Amino acid sequence: MKTYRLGLALLGSATVLLHPATALAHGTMADPISRVLQCFNEGPEAPKSAACQAAVAQSGPQMLYDWSGVNQLPNGNHKAFVPDGQLCGGGKSNYAGLNLARTDWPTTPIAANANGQYDFIFKAPAPHQTSEWALYVTRDSWDPTQPLKWSDLERFCTLGNIPVNADKTYKLTCPLPKKTGKHVIYATWQRSDSAEAFYSCSDVSFSGGVSTFKDLGQVRAYQDLAENSKISFRLFDAQGLDLEKTELIVGIDNQSGQNTGLASNWPYFLAQKVNASSRHVSIGVLQGNGSVTAIQNAQDNHVYSRNGASYTFRIDIEGASSPTPTAAPTVTPTGTPSTTPTITPTAAPTTTPTPAGSCAAAWDAGKDYVGGSRVSYNGKQWEASWWVRGEEPGSQQWGAWKEVGKCTSSPTITPVPSAAPTIIPSATPTATPTSKPTATVTPVITPTLTPTSTPGTATCAVAWDAKTAYTNPGTTVSYQGRNYQNKWWIQGDVPAVSGQWGPWKDLGTCK
Repeated sequence: MKTYRLGLALLGSATVLLHPATALAHGTMADPISRVLQCFNEGPEAPKSAACQAAVAQSGPQMLYDWSGVNQLPNGNHKAFVPDGQLCGGGKSNYAGLNLARTDWPTTPIAANANGQYDFIFKAPAPHQTSEWALYVTRDSWDPTQPLKWSDLERFCTLGNIPVNADKTYKLTCPLPKKTGKHVIYATWQRSDSAEAFYSCSDVSFSGGVSTFKDLGQVRAYQDLAENSKISFRLFDAQGLDLEKTELIVGIDNQSGQNTGLASNWPYFLAQKVNASSRHVSIGVLQGNGSVTAIQNAQDNHVYSRNGASYTFRIDIEGASSPTPTAAPTVTPTGTPSTTPTITPTAAPTTTPTPAGSCAAAWDAGKDYVGGSRVSYNGKQWEASWWVRGEEPGSQQWGAWKEVGKCTSSPTITPVPSAAPTIIPSATPTATPTSKPTATVTPVITPTLTPTSTPGTATCAVAWDAKTAYTNPGTTVSYQGRNYQNKWWIQGDVPAVSGQWGPWKDLGTCK
């Protein structure tokens, strides 16, 4: 059994190891989620939505790894640095895919609270002093089939310097415009200690109503799950303490007959169980009347706090291992029929060796691999979906490595059919026997043994320190009785809540 952890709270630091110069890339809107962060969450190399696929086709996946770097140096004069038609990409050519005029960008349902306000969440891996936050929304006359222009926007909220939260987010509480249907919310963040500013586009759908629900993040399914896989939804309070746990074992649903392990199904069936049992949250899509309803979709369901409180959540998946086939028993007859025919084969059977697939170079934990690189590990071939270092192939269900086949150094023998043998009986019976000859067959069964082992508990590494910058990938730290290893440069992100796409790899328990 393997356990996979899918972190679904706000993302941690960006992947900055690829280009050290991007270490000063600083943030994007996380709620409602920006285009660049949405596409990154779908998978940089192979996004799920058509719009994100088109964005990557135009600009490549690197812009998604650098999701927090949509910036300029305007010193407040945004229109001079970000031309019409290039707003979502911040006027930068390497983010041009974000500017595509499409009607199918994934949207976040949005509704005001009882006070007519909404808490916008901006994720900032590198917080800074602020001169001005400005939020805009598209006008009712906006045409989504045309590139976004400054004249399409109307400002609805302006804020000054506000404190950053412990999780490196800014909460921007603003009155929500009274809109309905699909729109774009555009954000600008101007630093006061530099000329640098940051930009983001968030595609939203206004319900037009009032809701007490607070969006905590998406539930994203990346692939189908094996039968009997166990999904655990875990909810934590603001201090990280466990509040609730709901479990779903996937398989064929007795009532609907559907396979609940399909990527398009399991978020819905998990939501049904959570909604029926949770005291704090609901999972689904925000409706126009302010309610939340679960839908059968791999990407669109969100987790909502019912009372507006801030929680974090995590989804753990224990995948059921496929059974290992055992060799068929060898049966050797001990009896011999009373009449033994003489068999004269007309041709001897022949065998032809079939060459096995050649193994790629063995995986090296200390080596950098770019997308498309192939390695061998545990008798299997693996291909990197994106840049990766230190991640053990097969250790993460939605990790960078994709299994592409098996490899072995031993040839296999494939029998080649030959002509049927000619059977000549040694004697011709002159009478019909009163009873048929019988033989006693005793099967000889050679069992297949499965070795078992009990892994020991690793020694805890040096304790994680929030103030330490872990600059070398592969550095091991310990936190709350578990060892973690960083995938890239990181500072301040708590290992236990960094999530699937975060910088920390869980190595297991330690003492």
